[in-house]
Amino acid sequence: MVAPFPFCANRGSPINVLNKIKILLKNDYYIDLICYPEGENIERKHLNIYRPKRLFWSKTPIGISKNKIFYNCLLLLKAIKLLKKHNYDVIHGHEIDGVVISIIAKKFLKKDIPIIYDMHSLPIERVGKIFNLIQHFAIKNSNLIMGISPNFGKYCLGKFSFVFDVPIKEKENINEEKVVEIREKFGTPIVFYMGTIESYQGFIQLDKVWDHSVGKLMCYTNADIEFENAINIKKEGYSLSDAMVASDVLISPRQYGSNIPLKIYPYMRSGKPIVATDIPAHSILTDNVNCVKTKPDPLSIMDGIKGVLESEQLKRKIGDGAKKTYEQMYNMREYERRVIDAYKQIEASS
Repeated sequence: MVAPFPFCANRGSPINVLNKIKILLKNDYYIDLICYPEGENIERKHLNIYRPKRLFWSKTPIGISKNKIFYNCLLLLKAIKLLKKHNYDVIHGHEIDGVVISIIAKKFLKKDIPIIYDMHSLPIERVGKIFNLIQHFAIKNSNLIMGISPNFGKYCLGKFSFVFDVPIKEKENINEEKVVEIREKFGTPIVFYMGTIESYQGFIQLDKVWDHSVGKLMCYTNADIEFENAINIKKEGYSLSDAMVASDVLISPRQYGSNIPLKIYPYMRSGKPIVATDIPAHSILTDNVNCVKTKPDPLSIMDGIKGVLESEQLKRKIGDGAKKTYEQMYNMREYERRVIDAYKQIEASS
């Protein structure tokens, strides 16, 4: 398994990898994982983690960087070394980098091993159309594409399997006293966002124009910046779980894209009302059933939040609807079934 990013870390792609590792180990698979030197080490029976030595003082940022390019070269060398030594049944490459490393290593050694492309995002949506050729190469040379969004399927030449993300924890650990403390200390209503603050996420734009009459804008993020209006509850020493439970509305203000944000699943599971932008990334949500959808601009998002906060009936309706959707369609049992079915499909065709 090739994971070209820090592992394990508290963000989407590393959590995706960790969840799949847990399922595969549970079902008696043996895994050799190669990943970046950064991240928290985990120990599991039948799991070996290989990391290159850390060669940069700075952390590897999200997106293209000199660190990432250099580490990917080291991962390729390690992949070739492991493929020479072991007879693997499948190579599982995460993201475009991981699957390209897998394909090159396989072709270099002329190995006949099926490849799974774990597609967390569409590179052409975020980094330019030049990556269209790379993506086509990756899809063409993969035996199966395991994607986190059903929107990816149209690009995948009939080799697609939708495997949604799941939260890293099966249930949240809540400290009720901390929940009450958050609401009393910061005031209500609380509008909450969790995740990174890259521009496409839309949170920075919302923070800049936030109207305090709407409520308290709060986030939980690893980003080390000062917000103009938002409170980073992580810096205040509170847990993500307690902050989410203390909130009145959960938001996903993403501007564009088709990959479903990991945050949507704990949002739905919480039973809290969700306000999300009306873009393909939020396609598993249905307006006025399990969320309120808005145009992807800050003023429209704030109008949507106001509408939810002003109607207790709407809050209950979409909050209950979100939890019901999660429990029926996106639970851990269904996740495990989809992961294992994908592997069985590969095994049957090899």
